[in-house]
Amino acid sequence: MKAINFKTILKNGILTIPPQYSPAWEGKIIRVIVLEDKNIAEPVATPPQKNPESLFSRLRQIKISAPADFSENIDAYLNGEKNA
Repeated sequence: MKAINFKTILKNGILTIPPQYSPAWEGKIIRVIVLEDKNIAEPVATPPQKNPESLFSRLRQIKISAPADFSENIDAYLNGEKNA
């Protein structure tokens, strides 16, 4: 099991993995253990990413696996008339 240790701030229920670690863990199932660090006097700022991806570039990376007729018969699939 690999492990990394870093400090971040929870924002709107989201933990940000620092950019130097993100590529190695992207798309993998991970286990997260959250420990409160009371020894920090000031919040730790998340370093800005060099080339932040736009929302649309991230959305283009999503791959969906569905039957070939899914878009034409979406109502049937949603109603359970077809097996997906």
